[in-house]
Amino acid sequence: MEITWVSGSVSWFWIKAGGKSIHIDPSYYPRGQRHGPELEDPADLVLITHSHADHFQNETVTRLRGEDTAVVAPIKITGELEPMPWVRAAIPGTDVDLGWAKLQVVDAYNLGLKGLLLHRKGKCVGYLLTIEGKTIYHAGDTDFIPEMRRLGHVDLAMLPIGGTYTMDVDSAAEAAVAIHAGLVIPMHNLKTPLDRLAENLKAHPDITVKALEKGKPFHYPTRDADTTSRPA
Repeated sequence: MEITWVSGSVSWFWIKAGGKSIHIDPSYYPRGQRHGPELEDPADLVLITHSHADHFQNETVTRLRGEDTAVVAPIKITGELEPMPWVRAAIPGTDVDLGWAKLQVVDAYNLGLKGLLLHRKGKCVGYLLTIEGKTIYHAGDTDFIPEMRRLGHVDLAMLPIGGTYTMDVDSAAEAAVAIHAGLVIPMHNLKTPLDRLAENLKAHPDITVKALEKGKPFHYPTRDADTTSRPA
């Protein structure tokens, strides 16, 4: 499995696994970024967590679309998309069986006053994607919410650490422990150094933190690879 944190984004990840191409939160932010290889081929699946411009841009999704591209997005977004053959509304608690992968839509939201002003419950989502024997959790823009404790087994978690609009790095460490993640990739870091999460999780050697370099693919072992050791 190849995972790339796309340059010029806060939480856009491009995943290639099982011969499929998957994009989560495809958005250049700020707009006008020069694109790289992420737009050269059509996507098999596009997942969008919410409508904010740093997570969704219609023109980017249009560039990724192909004849068989599947898109899952909150209802506010599905109405904005150009006609596509396979678009599904993302509602927390919904399961989607793609045949080659399984998807569960989960909650993502801010707590307290931020929940009214920024990311409201039911308007934003996260995703659990199971493919090639691994379950990947993309949390979207969220605080450390109670629903995370009920996610079940997560092999790889992409967690925001920036604070202000999402949980901060301390809460992200709590979330990583709560969901028993094997590997955590920090994202949406704003001004928070990526290595802060690893520092906060030193007392939990069972959790590996991998700070990705934007634009550089990271190779993550799947069920068909040697999984006797953790990824570096």
